[in-house]
Amino acid sequence: MASTERLNLTQAVALRPPESGRRIVYDARTPGFAVRLTANGARSFLLDRKINGRPHITTLGHWPALGVEQARKLATEYNGPIARGVNPQELKRRDREQITLGELFQGYLEGHLKS
Repeated sequence: MASTERLNLTQAVALRPPESGRRIVYDARTPGFAVRLTANGARSFLLDRKINGRPHITTLGHWPALGVEQARKLATEYNGPIARGVNPQELKRRDREQITLGELFQGYLEGHLKS
């Protein structure tokens, strides 16, 4: 994304949404961390990085459910695997596929029936 607007994103920073379209403001502290503002007032945190030379945007979450510091911490956690060429979305997908809901429920029942 071609934007040079950078700020130290904090809870105190008041960002105005654009009149139309989207506006992306990058954080001055954490590489690739940004907030996307839309004309209708929606705000979401994202991580804009290259993975194996290809641009990739990961949506971290939406404000106010996710705060700035929580989103920054998540971006920092994702930057580690990205530096090794691993897509963090692939890690999340792999984790979801490892256990099924049925297996989880069966473990829950077994744990509570023994009590």
